Amino acid sequence: MIGPGLVPDLAGPRVYGMDDLVRSYLHGIDRRRLILPVKVSGQAARALRAGANLAPDHPAGRRTWEDFLIERLPIGCGARLSGASTV
Repeated sequence: MIGPGLVPDLAGPRVYGMDDLVRSYLHGIDRRRLILPVKVSGQAARALRAGANLAPDHPAGRRTWEDFLIERLPIGCGARLSGASTV
């Protein structure tokens, strides 16, 4: 049951790390960038690191990050993602 002001969990079929999302995006647009870890402090950041924003036990969707990138990237860029696993 969802209380007032709340929305249902939104979760896809996989859980990704932010570094995986960034790497696959850069791969899709054929760019290379140095990716550095940044540790953010505070209660909200601790909750995110603990996975409070994730719902792996309740996947509500079938669309993956790779599907999203293929759909959104300029023509030709998404082709790099369609055949190979990038994360």
